[in-house]
Amino acid sequence: MNKLILNFYKLSKNLLKKIYNKKINNNNIKILYNTKFNKIKGDITIILSLSSILEKKKIYKNLGNIILKKYKKNILKYEIKNNYLNFFLKDNYYLNIINFFIKKKININNIINNINNNKKLIIIDFSSPNSNKPLHIGHLRNILIGNTISNIYKKLGYKVIKSQIINDRGIHICKTIISWKLFFNGITPLLYNNIKSDHFVGKLYFKFEKELNKEIKYIYKKYKIKNKKDAIKKSKLLKYANNELIKWENNNKKCIKLWKKINKWVYKGFKKTYKKLNIKFNEILFESKTYIIGKKFIKKGIKKNIFKIDKDKSIYFLFIKKKIILLRKNGTSLYITQEIGTLLYRLKKYKKIYLLIYVVGNEQIFHFKILFKIIKKFNNFIKIKNIYHLSYNTVNFMGKKIKSRYKNNIIYIDDLIKKMNKYVKKKIKNKKKIKKISIGSIKYQFIKINPNKIINFDFKKSLNLKGNNYIYIQYTYARIYSILKKNKIKNKLLKKKNIKFKNNEKNILINIIKYKKILKKSINKYDPSILTKYIYILSKNVNNFYQKNKILNNKNIYIKKLRLNICKIVLKILYNSMKIIDIPIIKKI
Repeated sequence: MNKLILNFYKLSKNLLKKIYNKKINNNNIKILYNTKFNKIKGDITIILSLSSILEKKKIYKNLGNIILKKYKKNILKYEIKNNYLNFFLKDNYYLNIINFFIKKKININNIINNINNNKKLIIIDFSSPNSNKPLHIGHLRNILIGNTISNIYKKLGYKVIKSQIINDRGIHICKTIISWKLFFNGITPLLYNNIKSDHFVGKLYFKFEKELNKEIKYIYKKYKIKNKKDAIKKSKLLKYANNELIKWENNNKKCIKLWKKINKWVYKGFKKTYKKLNIKFNEILFESKTYIIGKKFIKKGIKKNIFKIDKDKSIYFLFIKKKIILLRKNGTSLYITQEIGTLLYRLKKYKKIYLLIYVVGNEQIFHFKILFKIIKKFNNFIKIKNIYHLSYNTVNFMGKKIKSRYKNNIIYIDDLIKKMNKYVKKKIKNKKKIKKISIGSIKYQFIKINPNKIINFDFKKSLNLKGNNYIYIQYTYARIYSILKKNKIKNKLLKKKNIKFKNNEKNILINIIKYKKILKKSINKYDPSILTKYIYILSKNVNNFYQKNKILNNKNIYIKKLRLNICKIVLKILYNSMKIIDIPIIKKI
């Protein structure tokens, strides 16, 4: 496949640097494929952004000669027209692309899988929720990014572990325990209108927060306090929660029993939500098991003078002249403590980790800077070279900003799926396909956006047949599947004949040889939206090809076979890509 990829960008960049000592970046060079408009008439066109026109013509001539010499089997000629260096490819080049796939029996896995990657272990830590409320749409973005990136690595031959660490301990969990004792004692999800169990626990947590806000307002008035920190110190509710945390860390039997009971409700709910999304993990860790490793490690750090003991007996790490608390003055641990413990646990369990990726929102960028700095300080003890924080932006719902900390402004995944089902039901007649189209539309809508950008989720846009959406990709897949079902073809090599490929055929073939490169780019940039953009362009190309060419009714048997093979390759690429994104595949819409 590498022999068929004409890497004009890399070649041009290297030659310009070597011959002319010019630094070229993405803004200085453009590569266009099969553009037949105005004065650009080439299969592949190079456009350089250089100030001198005379200098540009000289460079174009040298560049054209060198590229023509390197790819003489595939390039017929080149010409310079104004600002453009146009290359014209031989028709046999396009035929070779088809035959390459036929030789491989159009098995995409064999084409993209790299055996050299098999021994490289990638751990992708994603979802990782707190056990105090249901999974919300912020988690959904996390889950879908983590799952898709994991699937791409797996497709490329890496050994992948999809890992989830549940934050099942800490002050937020103790708040739900206190809330259940004070406001819900004796009530279970079954008795509470048979509510989904994780949603019931969410009610416990938000009830605590509601009562705490009432108490803080009362403290403001009674003691005439203006500072929130001072008001919090006088809160009885928070005192109860902190005492519960101390009890938990001291392994108090009653506390542990109730903690297990509440967490069990949450996990039961999580399991049902993951099933709806078809999400499976290779390992599930619990911070209640790893935080102790973190606490022990921090004590080692004191001996090495990396961590310090403060006046109030809390332990901190000095980062950019700021004290980062690792252990509170009462000896209880924080999020960073648990993170260190989990990392040490993984290193001990897996020995050699090629890459560890944390999929966590961009609000935690500072947190991971601290973690990575601590790792560097202990580089003799914590042996991991490649570690990365894949951050992502927020999710807006129907034009509204969503904040997961506020009950009135939170959208749970379960509720989003219900709403989407209702909307799809109005638009789609086939009732059996409603759930599949709903899940596919939600997943695709989330994945098609670059992780660094805000998602503005909208029901109407997600079902738009004309845009970059699941329904459009699915429609394209079903159309090609229908064509091939009517005409099954054997994987026989096509003989070289004096034929001329049409521009819409060339567009598809140039795109299909980029597939492996697109997958690599998606993981190198940590951006699964690169893949969705690719399959959208490929779908547009094949729909244009279908509208302008005779396929099944073509009297020329050779052309018919050629075009059916193009359809077959595209179908396989779409199928593989939809499996990677983990969206339902429907053979007939």
